[in-house]
Amino acid sequence: MSAGKNILLVVMGILLVLAVFVSSTLLTANTLLYPEVYIESLEDNRVYEYFDNFTGGVPGGEFVDVPESGIKIVVDGALVNFLSYTRGDSEKLDLTLKIEGSSAKDFLVSQVENFPECDSEKILSEGPEEVCIPAGTDPSEFVDEIFEENNITLESTSIDLVEVSGLDVSGVERVRENVELYRMILYAILFFSFALIGLIFFAASDPKVGLMVTGISLFVGGAFVTISSLVTRSFLSSISLGIEILKNVVVSLAETLLSRHMTYGFVLIGLGAVTFGASFFVAKIKNSLDKPKKV
Repeated sequence: MSAGKNILLVVMGILLVLAVFVSSTLLTANTLLYPEVYIESLEDNRVYEYFDNFTGGVPGGEFVDVPESGIKIVVDGALVNFLSYTRGDSEKLDLTLKIEGSSAKDFLVSQVENFPECDSEKILSEGPEEVCIPAGTDPSEFVDEIFEENNITLESTSIDLVEVSGLDVSGVERVRENVELYRMILYAILFFSFALIGLIFFAASDPKVGLMVTGISLFVGGAFVTISSLVTRSFLSSISLGIEILKNVVVSLAETLLSRHMTYGFVLIGLGAVTFGASFFVAKIKNSLDKPKKV
């Protein structure tokens, strides 16, 4: 085999190492587009229990219609719908929250009762510290007027958090576009990896050499994936987020991703070892076929 062809095989082998490392990392990141990894982390760190105990003390929490099974079904539903929209599986961002109308009105009226009185021209101003109601206005009637002006009814059984919170949907749209770009890059890298393997066999001419180069590249790429996962895991304990429960959730998510990344590394190492070993088996078969038969 010529020196030029050997150099070409080495270059393609290095490119395959990089390609399998990047594709493994991108495949690992793809886990974040599905709710299971978040739900598992929230369950393991008892976040649902925390919110079930905490919701009652949150202003306005009493009018949220939390199912008897707890807030888990509400959070899980929001995660499923949000990630489905982000992946492009659904066309509308659905973050609907069930409410109890009468309790909601009672809560709002109790809040309005604490507003200072002011001139009718200053009903609602820019800063929350300046919010006030006209002198002599009944808080219940004031709430009804505000909701009537904004076409909101307290008799509804649900409320769209996207509309009510004024969520910047354009920002979510950009995330969705970036996810689409990410997937295009992932598919391109995967195609490039398989194309490189085909080119290696084409350039090698001899199947034994093709298997050896491919096997070594997969093995080294898998080793890099595994080592990078171990190194990253060693830094998890140094994460500082201030809120303990938030840190636990983030660390749990990272552990899940690193475990999956390491699994890809082990698979690549095993596949590389098998492919490399197959090169000797192929060579043995070829030699037996080329060996002249005794007459």
